[in-house]
Amino acid sequence: MTRRRIYNPAQLAPDELEASFVARHFELGEMLHIVREQPPDRPCQHLLLIGPRGMGKTTLGLRLLHKIEADPELSAKWQPVPFHEESYGISDIGDLWLTALRHLAHAVRDPKWADIADAISRGATDADRRAAYALDSLLDFRAETGKRLLLFVENLDMIIAQIRDERANHALRAALMTCPNILLMGSACAVFPAIRNYDEALYEFFRLFILEGIDRNESRKILETVATAENRPDIPETLKADSARLEIIRRLTGGNPRLIVLACHLLVDSPAGEAFQTLERLIDEQTPYFKALVEQLPPQARKVFHCLAAEWAPMRAREIARAAHLSSSHVSAQLKLLVERGYAREIDVPGEKRTRYDVADRFYNIYHVLRFTRANRERLERLVSFLHNLFGLPAMRATYAATLQTLRSSDSPNSELSDLIAVMARYVARDAGYAGKDDWRLSARDALKERIGPGASAIGEVQEIFDKQRLSDIATEAENLCESGDYIGAAKLYSRIVEEERGNISALLGIITAGIRHEITSEKPLAIVNLLDLAISDTVSIPPSLIVYPAFFAMDTYISHEQFGKVVSVYKRFTKYIGGGAEIDWDDSVALREMAAAAHLLGGNAFISLKENSGAISCYERVLDTVHSDGSASERATAADACNKWDELLLNLDKYDDAIAVSKRVAEYIAPDDSPDMRRRAILSFCLMGRAFGERSIAETSRNYNVKFHESTSVLLDLTKYISRGDSEKLRRTTASLLSLTGKMYAAWGRYRLAETACKAAICIEPTF
Repeated sequence: MTRRRIYNPAQLAPDELEASFVARHFELGEMLHIVREQPPDRPCQHLLLIGPRGMGKTTLGLRLLHKIEADPELSAKWQPVPFHEESYGISDIGDLWLTALRHLAHAVRDPKWADIADAISRGATDADRRAAYALDSLLDFRAETGKRLLLFVENLDMIIAQIRDERANHALRAALMTCPNILLMGSACAVFPAIRNYDEALYEFFRLFILEGIDRNESRKILETVATAENRPDIPETLKADSARLEIIRRLTGGNPRLIVLACHLLVDSPAGEAFQTLERLIDEQTPYFKALVEQLPPQARKVFHCLAAEWAPMRAREIARAAHLSSSHVSAQLKLLVERGYAREIDVPGEKRTRYDVADRFYNIYHVLRFTRANRERLERLVSFLHNLFGLPAMRATYAATLQTLRSSDSPNSELSDLIAVMARYVARDAGYAGKDDWRLSARDALKERIGPGASAIGEVQEIFDKQRLSDIATEAENLCESGDYIGAAKLYSRIVEEERGNISALLGIITAGIRHEITSEKPLAIVNLLDLAISDTVSIPPSLIVYPAFFAMDTYISHEQFGKVVSVYKRFTKYIGGGAEIDWDDSVALREMAAAAHLLGGNAFISLKENSGAISCYERVLDTVHSDGSASERATAADACNKWDELLLNLDKYDDAIAVSKRVAEYIAPDDSPDMRRRAILSFCLMGRAFGERSIAETSRNYNVKFHESTSVLLDLTKYISRGDSEKLRRTTASLLSLTGKMYAAWGRYRLAETACKAAICIEPTF
């Protein structure tokens, strides 16, 4: 059986490494071709493998060395010399050559070369002289054996950073360019400055092999190889039957071979209930590496990387800027650095113009999310969610019983076991295809009683989870009935939910949806309930949300079908309950205040459609009574919309002074630095105010005639504060159009200077208009 070495493939024998090498065959062929075609007396083409940890750099490099050793022609010309992965002792170019001598001694099983390295270290105190002696000794190997050296130096980027001497880098380049007897093959996690920057000594010195994530077929072969190594012949069949899950694993890991192997072990272990412990162990094993990885970054880049790692989904630069509390320019600079160093990668999402970013090493996401989650309950939720998303229901169902066994036999604290059962209960409860759902609930109750006692809080929590899921299942069935056209059947099911859980707004909205659709399709009222009265039979005990949300929803649905009479009927019932005993403090809930304001606005619009002007004005007044001038953007937008509707109504009624007063109120809710959509509403109100001034002046013949026209001019000037050159072309052209129409009205009234002022303002805002 092939041994597994997830982190140390160098410990595998050549035949074991070959058996596990199922990907990167193209790259291996290219590298072999380069080695085979090296001219004998000319400097070599040096190689560099680039890819995140676990992407297969070590395995690929060692496989190349083994292929050379196994090939009679190549082994007669080349002596492979692998370095250890961590070469922390190299601090100058001399150390590099001395280390090569010591690894050469191990490769050819001749301690002579290590003795020579020790003698040079003791005798040569000058760094340049030590480097020269060591390099000459390496070249003596060619003179003695006729073989050239192929040095496989892992983490070459780390070694170059340790040397920190530009002169040494030039010396390394010079030595390799003048010496035909050494081929250097290095590896690095990312393209690093010494090979990336134009003015660096090693710029364009290596033939780069960028290792990307492996494809579907290679992933399958890796998982089958691991399953064979684990002596689990049943796993390949499972893999074939669940190809979609394998693709999820591949995408989750970014095609990283090491992470795919780790995920495969989780897949193998999960039926035995070991998945939690395995994942925790993997996180623990990776902690030193991940800590060192992040600590290498500058502080600001570290902060950006931290925000990026905290989210599983790829993020836009502006989202990262918001999370990191940094400017967009700073975040862009740090993202560029993270991408260049291989910490992050760019993601192009179809249909989106802007690039997204995520962590290049996807396992770091898992590490970060789990390690930085402090609360035990939340940590367990993330663990179970990760395993569920990775392996799906078949593997999760195997853990249901294992969780109960853990509860009975584990020596973990009772609080942790209670959290585990509660977290798992959510998955069991919503697993519609799990036949043993009720048995599991009863077993969990009995196990909690045995382990913790009859008063364990988790017993009630598990029962509540199952009860809520039962209601959710009823709601799903009601949705299906509604979609199929059985509105009465759907309303009956929703009514059952409301009877059991009076505060269930979703069910209440479902009743209203079913009722309205029934009325629209059959033109008959739904006799089974009086929709709103069902919800609000007791205004003292029922929360305001059960009054406001259903009323708004019903009104919005009716108004979309232009059934304005029914909108008004619902609105009157809504205001009856709001003003008839339900003590509502609108400050308690911004969302509730937003919805109430929107309901008043819908009522006003319906009254206008029915030509009931006094009712409409009353509705708009209620909007302004409900909304705060410093409230949310949504409620302030509703207030502005109400003002503008009210304005149009007053203008049509020739109530110019009232219209001007209402228009002026819009400035209370919208500021010049608000969003373009908000400012569009303010611009409309200013234009309505300008129209009111003009029409009032035309209608009057008093001595203040000209004065009032000048007041109208100041309105135009105020309007320009709400628009800027940086706004969208649509908004600028809309504003310019409104101004030009105002100018046309002034011209028609004979006020040509005001007309000129309006048109100049339009041109100033949009010169091409």
